[in-house]
Amino acid sequence: MKKLLLLLALSPVYLFAQETKTEQKAILSANFNYSEPAVLGLSLELPYAIKKTDSADKQYAKSGVFNLSYATMLYDGESDLKGTGFEIQAGSRTYFNESAHEKFYMESFLSYGNVKFDESYFKGTYSYWSLIDGNIGYKMQVVKNLYLDPSIGFSWKWEVKGRGDVDNKDINNLIYRFGVKLGFQF
Repeated sequence: MKKLLLLLALSPVYLFAQETKTEQKAILSANFNYSEPAVLGLSLELPYAIKKTDSADKQYAKSGVFNLSYATMLYDGESDLKGTGFEIQAGSRTYFNESAHEKFYMESFLSYGNVKFDESYFKGTYSYWSLIDGNIGYKMQVVKNLYLDPSIGFSWKWEVKGRGDVDNKDINNLIYRFGVKLGFQF
């Protein structure tokens, strides 16, 4: 009798805490985002689970996402002051789909970027962190194992004090972006 009561008492915990293993494979994508800085790089999406929410009838597919990108930006909108560097992002993606890791999603990142300016008359480094860095998008399968993934989003950058001639006064903290990924599932 004690075992039956214990089983009944723990069954809601089991139902709400259960994670289902996914059969989705990782996706490696070419990643482009148009914003300040514009980035071009690689993105790795690792589907890890379909999580149950508090209501037992709803599930959401989730993935971990890691982006490593080459960054380029214009300082103060002047075409002759071009800086280059990198951006690293790590975060998670939640699909509004109960059965697969595709269609509409929302994602959030922790980001770090570093752009160096090295002109004869202007030298310096611009760096930033972002904890408020989100996108919404739609991932669709084009052909078997090939995915197209357009997205829009924004980032609130927390700037590190600029070095050299970079003073951070001419750079916006809130940026909007449009991005697209073309990925292969392996």
